[in-house]
Amino acid sequence: MKALYFYTQEFSAVPAVPAIRSASANPCAVSVKDAVVIYLALEQGDTGQSVSDCLLDFMRERSRDGLPVVIHSFNHLSDCPMALNPAKKLYELLPDQLVANGIEHILSTTFGWIYEISMRDRGELASKGRIVCSQRAQRPSR
Repeated sequence: MKALYFYTQEFSAVPAVPAIRSASANPCAVSVKDAVVIYLALEQGDTGQSVSDCLLDFMRERSRDGLPVVIHSFNHLSDCPMALNPAKKLYELLPDQLVANGIEHILSTTFGWIYEISMRDRGELASKGRIVCSQRAQRPSR
């Protein structure tokens, strides 16, 4: 997995057009103030457990006073993205996995949609960056 994070003062994501045929017919819009926004790219070899463990570690180490967390699928961040159907399924299950592990306020954009995004980050030291996992999922050999 690859991920970028932003501590935002405001974040809004409005579905614009479907990007894949199997995209949900009812995408959700997200609008929130003061949140952690995570642009997440799932990669070949990632599992639900490896992704949730990595995000949980990040949120526990870097969380700011229980801010809501927004997961935004951003698979084109990766050179070796996970196949569409498994990625869609993992994105759909991920919020519940995080809630089950104690992260209370999780929002997510709908996988397979292109969004019109408006974001105002905090503009402070460490208010944005990448999430690096110490334990990487096994990648298929090339």
